[in-house]
Amino acid sequence: MIEVDRSAGSLPRQITRQLRELIDAARLAPGDPVPSSRALAASLGVSRGTVVAAYEQLVGEGYLASTHGGTRVNPELPQTRVRPRPARAHTAAPVRQRADLRPGIPNVEELTGTAWREAWRRAAARPSRGYPAQGDRRLRELVAEHLRITRSVASDPADILITSGARDGLRTLLSAMGPRSIVAVEDPGYPSLRAVLREHGHEVVPVPVDEEGMDIAALERARPQVALVTPSHQYPLGATMSAPRRRQLLDFAAAHAVIVVEDDYDSELRYVGQPHPALAAVDDAGCVATLGSFSKTVTPGLGLGFVLMPPRLKATMCAQATPASGVVQDAMRYFMENDGFRHHLARMRREYKRRRALFTEIFAEEQAVPMDGGLHAVIYLDAERDVVKQCARRGIAVQALSEYWSTPQRRGIVVGIGAYGYARTRELLEEVRAVIREVEPIDARAKVEGR
Repeated sequence: MIEVDRSAGSLPRQITRQLRELIDAARLAPGDPVPSSRALAASLGVSRGTVVAAYEQLVGEGYLASTHGGTRVNPELPQTRVRPRPARAHTAAPVRQRADLRPGIPNVEELTGTAWREAWRRAAARPSRGYPAQGDRRLRELVAEHLRITRSVASDPADILITSGARDGLRTLLSAMGPRSIVAVEDPGYPSLRAVLREHGHEVVPVPVDEEGMDIAALERARPQVALVTPSHQYPLGATMSAPRRRQLLDFAAAHAVIVVEDDYDSELRYVGQPHPALAAVDDAGCVATLGSFSKTVTPGLGLGFVLMPPRLKATMCAQATPASGVVQDAMRYFMENDGFRHHLARMRREYKRRRALFTEIFAEEQAVPMDGGLHAVIYLDAERDVVKQCARRGIAVQALSEYWSTPQRRGIVVGIGAYGYARTRELLEEVRAVIREVEPIDARAKVEGR
């Protein structure tokens, strides 16, 4: 009668709430035994300590009692504690989400190796008292070295700001720019990012992209103070900004004092060919800010990122920054110092490359586009809404492609390929393929004609 959802918060709290509701609804009566902590933990697939914590909370509240015969509903529980549940109109129970195949979710199963655990043991052994807003000097040195090796950027650690993630870095940068900046964003691009920018009072101007990147003529017409781009791996369509287009963008930014924010969100995860250097590597005018994060390469739960700051905003950004967790900075520093991060990145690059090949195999007959890097792929469909809805009915979350445009222009789904192990990913992608073929039977002409 009890279920837990690992995506829904504290497991002990879920168990406590459900047992309390069973007792209040008189489905468990005073004196009834409850399963042993070991038996319930085994049936739910959680640790015994999780169940023990829930039972101890209910004993403290008077709902349960520990006896020689085991744990029971408190025999002396007043009947007034048993509250009949009010009658409610019957409503269909929501479908429980079995899998999240929305883009950008990494696989963290491979993370918990010796180097990762050792990094956190060392960080916990000497708890940090915190660092200045700019971040730990040694961690900034390691990030600078990482940028040099992976992105061809020769940076000074003094120009790096440690943040609580990419969005925190963007918030700090835009605050340094002043209120109500005009921000040019790629169209298509992050739908949630457009909403966040507007909520913070900035004017968002969508600028179309083509196979070479952001349209510079349209960017010039927008006359922004900030241009936010994903040049290494355009999100979500995957194009890489061409070298001539990069030069045009940098020349425009230099001529009009525009700050180009380079979102380098998953540039390290490239599987086909060699990546272009980061924009910051060829920026002669100091107009590029590079946003980085460990959310895709390590885990979103880390809550850690960095910004390579442009010279003219450096002082203001450091003054307005909020310090990131000192313990998290320490753990990441140890992880990078011992080459744990480098080895993990290489391992995950190989694993995600296998997922890309798997996606290509499964969707060989669909108009499907695997990315040259990153954690997602795109499938073009006419019946976008029906496919998203049918997947949801099966408990699988996927993202509608039309949501990425300021005004919907193409339909399909964006599918994450990184969140699960290889075998589980195959099962889920095959289930998505079955939904697509049920909703939208393959038209052989569509693939040939690119419809």
